[in-house]
Amino acid sequence: MSRSTIQIGNTKINPTYNPAILDTATWNPASVWQRIQVLDDSYWQSVEDAIDQKRTIPIKDHFIPFIGSSARQHGNAFFLAMLDDNQHVLIRVGTHGNSPVLGEPIKTKSITPSKCIAAYSTEASIISEYLEYIKPAKAPRPIGAISRLGIGTRMTTAVWPGIWRAMQRSDFAANAIQNSLRELNLLEDLRAGARPKTNYMYNFGELEEGHTGSTFEGLWVAGVLEALKTHSNPIYGDADHIMVKRSGGIESAIQVINASRYYTFFIVERYDTNPLAEKWRAFGWWVTEIDGHDIDSILVEALKQVDNVKGQPRIIIAHTVKGKGISFAENQAAFHNGMFSQKQYDQAMRELGG
Repeated sequence: MSRSTIQIGNTKINPTYNPAILDTATWNPASVWQRIQVLDDSYWQSVEDAIDQKRTIPIKDHFIPFIGSSARQHGNAFFLAMLDDNQHVLIRVGTHGNSPVLGEPIKTKSITPSKCIAAYSTEASIISEYLEYIKPAKAPRPIGAISRLGIGTRMTTAVWPGIWRAMQRSDFAANAIQNSLRELNLLEDLRAGARPKTNYMYNFGELEEGHTGSTFEGLWVAGVLEALKTHSNPIYGDADHIMVKRSGGIESAIQVINASRYYTFFIVERYDTNPLAEKWRAFGWWVTEIDGHDIDSILVEALKQVDNVKGQPRIIIAHTVKGKGISFAENQAAFHNGMFSQKQYDQAMRELGG
């Protein structure tokens, strides 16, 4: 097991390269403190000066602080920092003693007779307290009846910096942390090394849950940390989609709610999409089902039938398979929204006769 790989239960991960999995971004507190304590005592005064003057905090070797996360409170300066191994830590520069908000630190170090530095883990529970009591302007919130764009992510942490910049530039709100049972894992399932459950995705069919690799817990931690790093105060939400009937019933839904306890907005879906045709018929619609890959059945049979129906709304349900006719992409979750390489594109065109 490499130095950066850690064991969580029955699963090995490398959180440096696999973010949004753990419910903390401080997975090795001892190494975090080792990097912090070697910084010059004089450096912390420059940090306080920068925070007071609302300018960029100077970077020091392996230590990258974020001015957008900073706050002053009761004689203390607080901020978020990232280390060279991608671990994150909350820092307090100020009076001796523990913070009543953040609790017990990883370690403390005296830098003057009246001042110390303290490092705090970025566990979800501590981040939640930081957002509520120290930096509430950076906290996610239920957006309510506010116009917003549907941009957000559960697929990759790499897009958040672009999302925040777009939100600031064009002055709009968004549910930037988007959660869904079909794409995310439960951290306890990863610890147990459990096989993923099977779920149903619209226009795709059955697939294994958690194919993004992220967890409910890890996605929230990674998302709010990225929000803390910004220079703006984005109005953003963290939407959680919970399916009851299709995902193991009420017990499974309770598991997801427990894992997502720091999220501020939930959509609870109590019904099942299938059988779809019967549901439309129950509402008085005329319904026909066809093979969505058969052009003749669409253009000839279904549309002719529709023309003959009078006095009620009509719907054609076309059953399709994602990536149909492409050997490497058909029914593969990775290509639900994945892009082809040039080689894959060329192969797909050959197989489709293009």
